[in-house]
Amino acid sequence: MKYRYNGPLSGLNLAGDAGEVVLINGQEYDLHADNRDVQRLVGLNHLTPLETPEQPIQKGESDAG
Repeated sequence: MKYRYNGPLSGLNLAGDAGEVVLINGQEYDLHADNRDVQRLVGLNHLTPLETPEQPIQKGESDAG
């Protein structure tokens, strides 16, 4: 899941091959939502989930006239 980080410069240890990620204020990161540290930072409002709402396609709304 994508998140935007808002907070002080920080390091985040991720399990597996990902290693450590340096979190920089205002940047976006693809992180695992089930990670305990990610959940903690979401709870502190340092990480904000980025939702990409699907745009519905509406028929008949064309300017070709």
